[in-house]
Amino acid sequence: MSEKNKVSRRGFMKTAATGIVGLAVGAGIGYSAGTSMAPAGGPGATVTVPGPGSTDFPFNLPREGSTVAERAINAAKSLLEQHPEWKGTELVLACVGGYEPGFNAMKGRWENETGLKVTVATTPLPEFFEKMMIEAVSKTGNIDLINAQTMFLSDLAEARLLYDLGDAAMWIDIREHGRPDGYIYPLDYSIPYYKGNLYGFLQDGDVQLLYYRTDYFEDPKEKDDFESQYGYTLAPPKTMFEYRDICEFFTRPPDLYGAAEFRELTRNSFTYYLYVTAKKWPNWYYFDDNMKPQLTEKEAIEGGELYVENLKNMPPNQAELTGLSSVQAFGEGKVVLCIGAPSTARVAEDPQAVSRGKWNTYPIPGYRIA
Repeated sequence: MSEKNKVSRRGFMKTAATGIVGLAVGAGIGYSAGTSMAPAGGPGATVTVPGPGSTDFPFNLPREGSTVAERAINAAKSLLEQHPEWKGTELVLACVGGYEPGFNAMKGRWENETGLKVTVATTPLPEFFEKMMIEAVSKTGNIDLINAQTMFLSDLAEARLLYDLGDAAMWIDIREHGRPDGYIYPLDYSIPYYKGNLYGFLQDGDVQLLYYRTDYFEDPKEKDDFESQYGYTLAPPKTMFEYRDICEFFTRPPDLYGAAEFRELTRNSFTYYLYVTAKKWPNWYYFDDNMKPQLTEKEAIEGGELYVENLKNMPPNQAELTGLSSVQAFGEGKVVLCIGAPSTARVAEDPQAVSRGKWNTYPIPGYRIA
């Protein structure tokens, strides 16, 4: 990037960060805005950098458009008319690897209507947090938007990498609560907030589902063999114990295993929680209402033991896989069950997938406690 473009972007972001960056996010470009940009200083120079929250939102922008994207784009156009020197600015989105297809699909409209280019720079999830912390210290100013993971939000805010987007959300009416665009209550009031400030716009509304191969579950021989071995009818599991049994039954290495799950270091806590919350109705939490930790309670220990035990019923490299590669074995016909987000359906129904046309979904085991 040329020094001229870098200086232009610095002025653009520093002056109107909570406005234009928030608007970019509202138009579908990303989750959270950053960065705190320091002016150049010589060796040993003392530089005072205003925090992100010190930039006021430009309330003179129009609020025109019937959708969030239209209001965001129209406001951005107005801001660029007021500051023609910012036209042609390039925005860099720091994105977790694997999430870029959605951003690349959405950014075209933003670029076409505003003339502002968005470059999606990806980093694998295991290295992403460290890269953001390096930016917080070095303050290169080379990152404008952050595809922030929920688990990083408080640290990114404390590192002063994020702007408070509350004013931007209010002005363009991001409709973050309730239907048709809002996130699930009450998470819409907790996930994107830290210390009372709004630091991102929720975009990825995943739920977890159980995927299973219907051809295996409907096969008469498999059904007879399963009932003979376990004493009950083969059907989509209602409890984690049944899930464990079915995974065990179909584990026939090296060609077939019971299940695929997210087990990689940066994602395995999500799967662990599914095992534990399945032990108690209507839910189980890490802390009780008095904030007493519950990790040593019977349900947590039992769920954790099942979680560890079931790894043997998965492909040998399962704990090393990230993103959709974690569920690729389902599409390849190497596992019979899979726990994953709705995007797993893309893998299961890929034109080349072995599982194509031979799968269905079911609630996560534990929705009905035995």
